[in-house]
Amino acid sequence: MVANAAIEETWTGSRPSRVISSVFAPTPEAAHAARAFVGALVPSACRPVAELLISEMATNALRHAATPFRVGIAVTDVVRLEVWDHSTQIPRLRPTTLDAESGRGLHILAVLSTAWGVDVLDGAKVVWCELPASGPLPATSTP
Repeated sequence: MVANAAIEETWTGSRPSRVISSVFAPTPEAAHAARAFVGALVPSACRPVAELLISEMATNALRHAATPFRVGIAVTDVVRLEVWDHSTQIPRLRPTTLDAESGRGLHILAVLSTAWGVDVLDGAKVVWCELPASGPLPATSTP
């Protein structure tokens, strides 16, 4: 078990699942800590992608909300990653240029996850994504 983690029974889609979560302070080390937290809990087949996605979501929470944030993980045949923060600002995909120093996080989320979204709560939001527990989907080629 990961230190300072909470386990909660909840529903993911139509199935009950266990959500393991931990709260992180808004410090420069928080994205790395969130990545290690997720890496310790997800199946090895999807670990590299899950670590990248949670790193992007945690970095967005740090950069745009600058509040403590909670990372939640639910694992069934799908891995659901969530980042809760105390901002109601909705992240949006925006055009980016090749020389831009930021702005690619949601694009990475959109490409590497099977689903993602944002749920607005009372005074907060949760950004979430899902990916197969069995590992990344095979790349598709265009004719």
